[in-house]
Amino acid sequence: RHPGIVAVNAATLEELAPGRTILGIGAGDRPLRELALRPARLAEMRESIDVVRRLLAGETVTHDGASF
Repeated sequence: RHPGIVAVNAATLEELAPGRTILGIGAGDRPLRELALRPARLAEMRESIDVVRRLLAGETVTHDGASF
């Protein structure tokens, strides 16, 4: 998923359950392969996690990376 969508979903959950939200991000290998899609590469995951962290910190993010 796009990092902006992940950040919005995580922020919404934190609003609903303050202090009880844990965000886990993974490549999702098996389900993607079943759909004939490739899993995220480590560099893509790092890029996505960086954007999500910045958004959750309240930053306005303008990002033009390799993946997003």
